[in-house]
Amino acid sequence: MPSLAAELPEFDVRGGWTWAAALTIHPRPGGDGVVYQVGPAGAELGPILTTAVDGAGHFVFSATDARGVPHAIVDGKGVLRAGVRAFVLCELAPSDPGRWRASLWVNGEEIEKREFAADFGGPVRARQSVGAALVGDRRGAFTLSEMMVYFAPLKAATKQGLFSYLAERYGAAG
Repeated sequence: MPSLAAELPEFDVRGGWTWAAALTIHPRPGGDGVVYQVGPAGAELGPILTTAVDGAGHFVFSATDARGVPHAIVDGKGVLRAGVRAFVLCELAPSDPGRWRASLWVNGEEIEKREFAADFGGPVRARQSVGAALVGDRRGAFTLSEMMVYFAPLKAATKQGLFSYLAERYGAAG
């Protein structure tokens, strides 16, 4: 079977990236499960951006750089609870040359953020996966009502508008 890698769109995280969803996570025995992942076709190295639920039931957003080093931000406060719909936004934004800001928003509030140094390289031929990792299994257990991906960070007013839209469309989050 011929490789489709040359037909895949280019993915370039250098300008930033935002993922938003109306999401309900479910318990998954046996480890973490991917909700959404984007990265190189063979997922050999980064950039790879992942939203997942870890074995403890915490929501995790990770950005793996071009060298394969993951930079994770975790909902350690347990704001996202199993069986309860939430409106989630994950964002990766350049701050200074070679520095990045990752943030996790739930129901309109920024609950975690992290700054770090990383090199995400240039554009790569990439594919996206919903519900499983690019390589391997790691299937997530979740209900996804709606998902949006932006290849840029969002302005504060746009984020709030997005959360308002999700609340209007799906009702109040848990």
